[in-house]
Amino acid sequence: MRSEDTKQTNGLDLPIIQSPSELVENTIEYMKAHKVLRNADLYRLWLATAFQERDWHAGIKAWKQMESEKKSLPLPSIATIAYAIQSYIHTDEITKTVKLLGSVIDRYISIQQQQSGIDLLDVTPLVVTSGSTGGNTTDMEAADGRIEFLRRRKQAIQSLATSQGKSIAARTPSSIEGWKAVINPILIEVICLGRDEHGFPLAMELALDLFEKGHALDEIQFQYLIRSIAANKNSQKAMGFMRRLVEMNKWTQLGSPKTHNIEIERVLQSLNDQNSAKSPIESRRIMTELGLQEILRQASNDHDFDRVQDMIQELTDQELPLAADVSEKVIIDLTMNHRFGAALEVLDKSLRDNHVPSISALNRLLRGLVKSDMLDESVELFRNLAENHGVKPDVHMYRNVLKLTAAYGQPPMTRRILSILEGLGVKRDGEMYLQLMLTYVRSENLSEAIKVFEEMDRSGIANEIKHINALLEGAVRHSIPATVVGILEIMSSQKIRPNAQTWNILLGGALRARDRLFARELYQELCHSSWVIQRIGLMDPFTHLVIQRLFNFL
Repeated sequence: MRSEDTKQTNGLDLPIIQSPSELVENTIEYMKAHKVLRNADLYRLWLATAFQERDWHAGIKAWKQMESEKKSLPLPSIATIAYAIQSYIHTDEITKTVKLLGSVIDRYISIQQQQSGIDLLDVTPLVVTSGSTGGNTTDMEAADGRIEFLRRRKQAIQSLATSQGKSIAARTPSSIEGWKAVINPILIEVICLGRDEHGFPLAMELALDLFEKGHALDEIQFQYLIRSIAANKNSQKAMGFMRRLVEMNKWTQLGSPKTHNIEIERVLQSLNDQNSAKSPIESRRIMTELGLQEILRQASNDHDFDRVQDMIQELTDQELPLAADVSEKVIIDLTMNHRFGAALEVLDKSLRDNHVPSISALNRLLRGLVKSDMLDESVELFRNLAENHGVKPDVHMYRNVLKLTAAYGQPPMTRRILSILEGLGVKRDGEMYLQLMLTYVRSENLSEAIKVFEEMDRSGIANEIKHINALLEGAVRHSIPATVVGILEIMSSQKIRPNAQTWNILLGGALRARDRLFARELYQELCHSSWVIQRIGLMDPFTHLVIQRLFNFL
């Protein structure tokens, strides 16, 4: 522990104000003196505070002391080594820097290979939209590709370090900046893929430093960075990072600035791969686009749909396209949370960006619209997809459209959809018969609905309460008591139990017809039905309202 604990000021002994790294160092020395076990987190904290203070020699001291105690400590985390690398690189100890970087890469590759390369930040296929080269990449291909990528860069950096170690002229401030441009992008990637949450603040700071100096991460590295920040912090934190980046891009040219070191510039150029062909404007656009896409994805994961809509607007304002996989995910998440208006807006942007979501995502949206009685929107969506975007409906979409034609009471169109489904090899089932019955009921043709019911009975398909309710709806509409009684007798003989909708239809019909006797009989049946009394909690608010009105009516 440092001996000078106090200082004299006006005759008073006042404690010396210590920096955070000094405080951690003194704590460790005190623990050593009293034979108290230290853990790896304490050394990581020492390295991190030294980095924040830019006290590189304190960082090196922390790492050397940690190495001296390595027998009693677990292997250092990726974040711990990353902080140590920053101290060594800023003191131009390149040999040690490269050695530490190599150990980090080797460790990550070993872990990734043990996991069979399937765990790249729970990757969905990595897709870059504007300025992108190539298409979707599978998880295995992405993992294998990045492992090979890291191996090549490790070899190139080791070769560069060997050649630079022989050159006295290489040890200049511009040389240090050049080394940071070579090493820090790889370090950012390994931190993100290694999922060391203590390293994410460092990764963000290193990235901003690179952008400020005019260097750029490659597209996949940047995507990993944004996804890691959003997943391990929150989408608002990622948005703050992106805002800083966007503001920085207004005055910073992303490219390959001169380092005044020929060897480092050569390696930088060789490591840039495809990015070397991109203009500064194109690079800025890609970085912004990727960042916003990942923030949007995470906001959807968090069900933060207000932020989702803000991100969609941001992409629209900047004339950036919505990535295919992101748009599909957002549409499904919005649909599952009954945000149909917002889902339609996202779909509209996706279609304007010339991307048609999968038939599965479209079916979910269409089914949700139909169930929510957004019939006009459903019809408009189906026509737009089929007529303007070449969508070929599958069986599930035709079933959704069948519900639409039934809701509008359009027998010719319903028959046509049924014919198409049968042509696709779909055997008519109870749900298809139900929609046909409802079509006739809502087109005021009860006799045809009854014929469909009888046809279904002859085909051997069991009647369910939903079929009974469809016929009751038609009979009540026409105020035909004898038909209502006949339907109820069928229900009784087949031991089909009524549900809340059944009572809604019957009670509502009695009230509309002002049939006091029928209403009284229904009310008495309701009161004496043990099943209804047991299941009264299933009735919706409308049923209870009808019963309340029934008291007044009786």
